[in-house]
Amino acid sequence: MKKILSVLVCVCVLLSVMVFAVSAAETSATITFDDSSKAEWSSEQQIWQENGITVTNNKAASTTAIDTSKKYSNPARFYSKSDVIIEYPGMTKIVIAANASKYVAPITDAINDSNATVTTSGTTITIELKNAVDSFKITAVNGQTRVNTITVYAATAEPTPDPEPSCEHTAKSAVPNGDETHKLVCDACSETVTPAVDCTDADVNGKCDVCEGDVEIPVQEPAADSTLTIPEAVTLGQAQEDATTNKYYVSGKITAITSTTWGNMTIADEAGNTLGVYGCYDEDGNRYDVMETKPAVGDTVTLYGVIGQYNGNAQIQNAVVKAHTPATPDEGGDEGDDTTVATDPAADSVLTIEEALALGASKDHNTYTENKYYVTGEVVEYYTNYETYGNMYIEDAEGNRILVYGMYSEDGETRYDELEDKPEIGDTITVYGVIGQYNGNAQMKSGWLKAAPVVDDGNDDTTGDDTTTGGTTGGTTGGTTGGNSGNTDNSTTSPDTGDNMGAVVALAMAAGAALVFANKKRA
Repeated sequence: MKKILSVLVCVCVLLSVMVFAVSAAETSATITFDDSSKAEWSSEQQIWQENGITVTNNKAASTTAIDTSKKYSNPARFYSKSDVIIEYPGMTKIVIAANASKYVAPITDAINDSNATVTTSGTTITIELKNAVDSFKITAVNGQTRVNTITVYAATAEPTPDPEPSCEHTAKSAVPNGDETHKLVCDACSETVTPAVDCTDADVNGKCDVCEGDVEIPVQEPAADSTLTIPEAVTLGQAQEDATTNKYYVSGKITAITSTTWGNMTIADEAGNTLGVYGCYDEDGNRYDVMETKPAVGDTVTLYGVIGQYNGNAQIQNAVVKAHTPATPDEGGDEGDDTTVATDPAADSVLTIEEALALGASKDHNTYTENKYYVTGEVVEYYTNYETYGNMYIEDAEGNRILVYGMYSEDGETRYDELEDKPEIGDTITVYGVIGQYNGNAQMKSGWLKAAPVVDDGNDDTTGDDTTTGGTTGGTTGGTTGGNSGNTDNSTTSPDTGDNMGAVVALAMAAGAALVFANKKRA
């Protein structure tokens, strides 16, 4: 076993003065509004608790009851005219991180407290309190708002601990850390010590026994351009404060794609070890959404990039695809070619947002289905030119969201800007249109505002004939194709002509469904 002799210069500081003074210190705590912090939930009140903070949202003067079926989290959602109460002992400052800049004003406009000074920066709201309080109330939030986190600060008095004798050594080692200097804090001191340092004897914590103390052995970056296994990349990434200087090669099978714009994904090895990928490019520097050939779930890739971590999760960042092997189906022995070809759902099917996203992702750039489909969701965000064309995102209870690019009346003849009753943020709507993708992002194009069709649940205990026909009711000319170049083309023929759409409309009307949008959530 190789021994490395290191000369350690010992600087001993012995403090024996007992200090009894009390010093003021600032403590802080943050609530993140994830599912684990939900304490109570009803149509009148939602209560969140985390890290000693309690946040209560009372329905108060709001005309909208809290939706107990959805239990929104990450971010928290507070309706217009509701009261928000923040509780924590001795608060002197409150920092609220809104989910978007448009949610800042509804909070700040509702704060009218002589004890508070409010400042904003981007999506951050800072409330400075002249006198410490245990509870702070925001009365009648001035519009629906969403909040990612709330951090509170409080002044607390803490006794200064009695100092203990310490001994600090500085050691310079040759291997395995290279020409680096490390500091050791030991239990006992001597002016000069020359111990044998054996770093090959490091214990499970990666430390060596020196002078009755320990020295940390930092994780060393492998040589630039090394090929790492996924477990090696994970270990290296978790040891970084930011990211490595060097770049490395890592290979794996794509198990999930979380951003079709940036190419964020997860890769795995045969043993099931996983690594996050934050940003994906081809060798010409084209981002994932504009790659000519995009790696897909099931494909095997070799990536080249720096290794880092985010919130403790290791990832390869700004990775270049150096090799790409598409997934291939089982050859099937002598049974012939068993390659399956994905087919679109039947026309006029009712899709979840998750199903619509998958369908859109299966299409080539600026390519859409021939059939139209029904998709239902809550309007959560406007998109460019929404005032004219009605471009907006809808979202389900699980947080899946899809862009509706262009919106029209239920017959497809009236564009969004001319509608008398326009869907707005907070409304739940059903839209009917073609589905595809543009620049790697799934979307519905030219959605007509419809009622969700009645779906046969298979029960036989209903009275009357379930086979309603409507042969001559469908067949409206209108609609748009719009594209993603400014919603300019408004001249296609609706596919809902004939018996199929007639039956859907007849079923919907028989159920007494409204033909505009399903549920208004505006306060």
